[in-house]
Amino acid sequence: MIRGIHPALLVLAVCSALVPGGVAAQTADPTVDGPKLRVVLPSTVAPLADVYLDGLPLADLADMPSGAISRSVPVPAGTHHVDLFADGADPVRTPALATALVEFGDAGLRTVAVRGDASAMIIDDAASPPAAGASSAGASSAGASLRLVNL
Repeated sequence: MIRGIHPALLVLAVCSALVPGGVAAQTADPTVDGPKLRVVLPSTVAPLADVYLDGLPLADLADMPSGAISRSVPVPAGTHHVDLFADGADPVRTPALATALVEFGDAGLRTVAVRGDASAMIIDDAASPPAAGASSAGASSAGASLRLVNL
Protein backbone atom coordinates (compact mmCIF):
# COMPACT_ATOMS: atom_id res chain seq x y z
CA MET A 1 0.00 0.00 0.00
CA ILE A 2 1.34 3.45 -0.90
CA ARG A 3 0.96 5.71 2.14
CA GLY A 4 -2.78 5.57 2.72
CA ILE A 5 -3.79 4.67 -0.87
CA HIS A 6 -5.42 1.28 -1.27
CA PRO A 7 -3.85 -0.65 -4.20
CA ALA A 8 -7.22 -1.07 -5.96
CA LEU A 9 -7.75 2.70 -5.96
CA LEU A 10 -4.26 3.24 -7.31
CA VAL A 11 -4.92 0.76 -10.15
CA LEU A 12 -8.24 2.49 -10.90
CA ALA A 13 -6.54 5.90 -11.05
CA VAL A 14 -3.74 4.63 -13.30
CA CYS A 15 -6.20 2.88 -15.64
CA SER A 16 -8.31 6.04 -15.78
CA ALA A 17 -5.28 7.98 -16.93
CA LEU A 18 -4.48 5.43 -19.62
CA VAL A 19 -7.98 4.95 -21.08
CA PRO A 20 -9.25 7.85 -23.22
CA GLY A 21 -12.22 9.29 -21.40
CA GLY A 22 -11.21 7.62 -18.12
CA VAL A 23 -13.15 4.84 -16.41
CA ALA A 24 -16.38 5.98 -18.05
CA ALA A 25 -14.98 4.97 -21.45
CA GLN A 26 -17.42 2.05 -21.56
CA THR A 27 -20.28 4.53 -21.95
CA ALA A 28 -20.80 7.05 -24.71
CA ASP A 29 -19.28 10.51 -24.48
CA PRO A 30 -21.85 12.51 -22.46
CA THR A 31 -21.54 15.49 -24.79
CA VAL A 32 -22.48 13.47 -27.89
CA ASP A 33 -25.95 12.31 -28.94
CA GLY A 34 -27.91 14.50 -26.54
CA PRO A 35 -28.44 14.52 -22.79
CA LYS A 36 -27.94 11.47 -20.59
CA LEU A 37 -28.99 10.34 -17.10
CA ARG A 38 -27.08 8.20 -14.62
CA VAL A 39 -28.35 7.09 -11.19
CA VAL A 40 -26.43 6.22 -8.03
CA LEU A 41 -28.35 4.08 -5.55
CA PRO A 42 -26.85 3.61 -2.06
CA SER A 43 -27.33 0.34 -0.23
CA THR A 44 -29.56 1.91 2.41
CA VAL A 45 -32.51 2.83 0.17
CA ALA A 46 -33.86 -0.46 -1.22
CA PRO A 47 -32.50 -3.87 -2.28
CA LEU A 48 -33.68 -3.20 -5.86
CA ALA A 49 -35.16 -0.09 -7.45
CA ASP A 50 -36.78 0.97 -10.71
CA VAL A 51 -36.14 4.41 -12.23
CA TYR A 52 -38.98 6.41 -13.78
CA LEU A 53 -38.80 9.47 -16.01
CA ASP A 54 -41.95 11.64 -16.01
CA GLY A 55 -44.02 8.75 -14.67
CA LEU A 56 -42.79 6.18 -17.20
CA PRO A 57 -40.36 3.37 -16.33
CA LEU A 58 -36.91 3.46 -17.91
CA ALA A 59 -36.33 -0.13 -19.03
CA ASP A 60 -32.56 0.40 -19.08
CA LEU A 61 -32.65 1.36 -15.39
CA ALA A 62 -35.03 -1.31 -14.07
CA ASP A 63 -34.04 -3.62 -11.21
CA MET A 64 -31.10 -1.47 -10.08
CA PRO A 65 -29.39 -3.27 -7.20
CA SER A 66 -28.48 -1.37 -4.06
CA GLY A 67 -25.01 0.10 -4.16
CA ALA A 68 -25.12 0.36 -7.96
CA ILE A 69 -24.11 3.14 -10.32
CA SER A 70 -26.10 2.85 -13.53
CA ARG A 71 -24.72 3.30 -16.99
CA SER A 72 -25.73 6.54 -18.67
CA VAL A 73 -28.95 6.41 -20.68
CA PRO A 74 -30.21 8.96 -23.21
CA VAL A 75 -33.13 11.20 -22.20
CA PRO A 76 -34.92 14.02 -24.02
CA ALA A 77 -33.75 17.59 -23.42
CA GLY A 78 -35.90 19.59 -21.00
CA THR A 79 -37.03 19.44 -17.38
CA HIS A 80 -38.01 15.98 -16.16
CA HIS A 81 -39.17 14.27 -12.97
CA VAL A 82 -36.86 11.40 -12.04
CA ASP A 83 -38.36 9.01 -9.49
CA LEU A 84 -37.03 5.84 -7.88
CA PHE A 85 -39.46 3.20 -6.68
CA ALA A 86 -38.86 -0.09 -4.91
CA ASP A 87 -38.61 -2.85 -7.50
CA GLY A 88 -42.07 -3.93 -8.63
CA ALA A 89 -43.89 -1.19 -6.69
CA ASP A 90 -47.00 0.37 -8.20
CA PRO A 91 -45.99 4.02 -8.81
CA VAL A 92 -49.63 5.11 -8.66
CA ARG A 93 -50.21 3.71 -5.17
CA THR A 94 -46.72 3.73 -3.69
CA PRO A 95 -44.68 6.82 -2.77
CA ALA A 96 -41.31 7.17 -4.49
CA LEU A 97 -38.17 6.25 -2.56
CA ALA A 98 -36.60 9.43 -3.95
CA THR A 99 -37.58 12.08 -6.47
CA ALA A 100 -35.77 14.85 -8.30
CA LEU A 101 -36.65 17.54 -10.82
CA VAL A 102 -33.75 17.57 -13.30
CA GLU A 103 -33.00 20.03 -16.11
CA PHE A 104 -31.32 18.41 -19.12
CA GLY A 105 -29.76 20.63 -21.76
CA ASP A 106 -29.14 19.64 -25.36
CA ALA A 107 -26.16 17.52 -24.29
CA GLY A 108 -24.27 16.46 -21.19
CA LEU A 109 -24.61 14.00 -18.35
CA ARG A 110 -26.59 14.48 -15.13
CA THR A 111 -26.27 12.05 -12.25
CA VAL A 112 -29.06 11.68 -9.73
CA ALA A 113 -27.42 10.37 -6.56
CA VAL A 114 -29.82 9.15 -3.90
CA ARG A 115 -28.63 9.94 -0.38
CA GLY A 116 -29.10 7.64 2.58
CA ASP A 117 -32.03 9.78 3.77
CA ALA A 118 -33.73 9.23 0.36
CA SER A 119 -33.18 12.81 -0.77
CA ALA A 120 -31.59 13.27 -4.18
CA MET A 121 -28.44 15.13 -5.18
CA ILE A 122 -28.19 16.24 -8.82
CA ILE A 123 -24.64 16.26 -10.16
CA ASP A 124 -23.72 17.97 -13.41
CA ASP A 125 -21.05 15.70 -14.84
CA ALA A 126 -19.63 18.24 -17.26
CA ALA A 127 -16.32 17.01 -18.59
CA SER A 128 -14.11 20.06 -18.71
CA PRO A 129 -10.36 20.61 -18.46
CA PRO A 130 -8.97 22.45 -15.43
CA ALA A 131 -9.20 26.23 -15.50
CA ALA A 132 -6.13 28.14 -16.65
CA GLY A 133 -3.56 28.16 -13.86
CA ALA A 134 -5.35 25.42 -11.89
CA SER A 135 -3.44 22.30 -10.95
CA SER A 136 -4.39 19.18 -12.86
CA ALA A 137 -2.00 16.96 -10.87
CA GLY A 138 0.08 16.47 -13.99
CA ALA A 139 -2.78 15.12 -16.12
CA SER A 140 -3.44 16.47 -19.57
CA SER A 141 -6.93 17.65 -20.51
CA ALA A 142 -7.49 14.10 -21.81
CA GLY A 143 -6.16 12.62 -18.55
CA ALA A 144 -7.85 11.30 -15.49
CA SER A 145 -10.13 13.20 -13.19
CA LEU A 146 -11.66 12.21 -9.89
CA ARG A 147 -14.78 13.54 -8.19
CA LEU A 148 -15.66 12.51 -4.65
CA VAL A 149 -19.19 12.91 -3.37
CA ASN A 150 -20.28 12.26 0.20
CA LEU A 151 -23.84 10.99 0.14
